[in-house]
Amino acid sequence: MARVKYSRRMRKHFQEVDPIDPIREISKKYQKVASVSVISTTENVDQKWDTDIDYLCLALDNLLKNAVEAFERRRIPLSERRIDIEINLTARSITVTDNAGGVDPTVKSRIFEPYT
Repeated sequence: MARVKYSRRMRKHFQEVDPIDPIREISKKYQKVASVSVISTTENVDQKWDTDIDYLCLALDNLLKNAVEAFERRRIPLSERRIDIEINLTARSITVTDNAGGVDPTVKSRIFEPYT
């Protein structure tokens, strides 16, 4: 699977962006290795986020990559793999769930360290 390249800058670059299209683009590259759905609970809301889009994309890409690695590690058949990405523009939140069986407790406490 080809890796998407995002710039990781020393300094964050915040701007007003609509996160839905970049999230959908990232999810497309995982369609061959899992059933990925992107759901917006606020589809018709014109809501932009003040965020660093590169960091947002990097974090989401990493979450999806980790889910796929868990599927493979646990030998979950392709036909049973499921990843759901729920976007709530109003709450400015993204929820990623999968059926790979959870995060290893030794990793859980530091999973988001690279993005904070």
